[in-house]
Amino acid sequence: MSLLTLPAIGRPELIEYDVSFPAQRNRSPFSGRAKIIGLPGCDLWSFRMRWTPLATETQVRAWRAAMMGLRGMRNHCAILPLKSLYMSPTAVQKNGLAASYTVASVPAMNEINLNSAAGLEVGLFGSVAAGGHIRLFVITAIAGVKITISPELNQPPAAATVVEFKRPVSHVRLTNPNVRFSDEDGKVGFVMDWEENL
Repeated sequence: MSLLTLPAIGRPELIEYDVSFPAQRNRSPFSGRAKIIGLPGCDLWSFRMRWTPLATETQVRAWRAAMMGLRGMRNHCAILPLKSLYMSPTAVQKNGLAASYTVASVPAMNEINLNSAAGLEVGLFGSVAAGGHIRLFVITAIAGVKITISPELNQPPAAATVVEFKRPVSHVRLTNPNVRFSDEDGKVGFVMDWEENL
């Protein structure tokens, strides 16, 4: 399985997010009460991205080659989770962030102690390399230099690993072995369904 680079051409006009948190609901047929039990297993991101139609044949060729290079679900690539990050190669999700953030320690799979939390806010996306893959997360709480995240990590990152907040990414693969394009009046567009590549 190879990591491919998508063309820096065009931008998504829609990004939908779906995070699966494994759980089981048991409902009593007598009282109607439900009990929710969290199940073991990894929380998993899924994305749907609809791209603005490509207007020139040069743009179409670049994307056609990239999509065919993915070979359906066989290869994977990195995507950005925010539409604003596709506006330019230097766009960031928030101004005022530090030059870099690194892991100091990992007290729990949903907590990371950083070298600094300056400029960070609840709700920001972040990504970190852990166990040979990139994990995308959202900050749900900040206490000093400790951030609480969701979904949680499935493996702890090593100390001094860089945590990306300016341009976080998710490594993904297509969920369908079929590659599909639409061509309407000379404008080629496509919708891609991705899942996190772990």
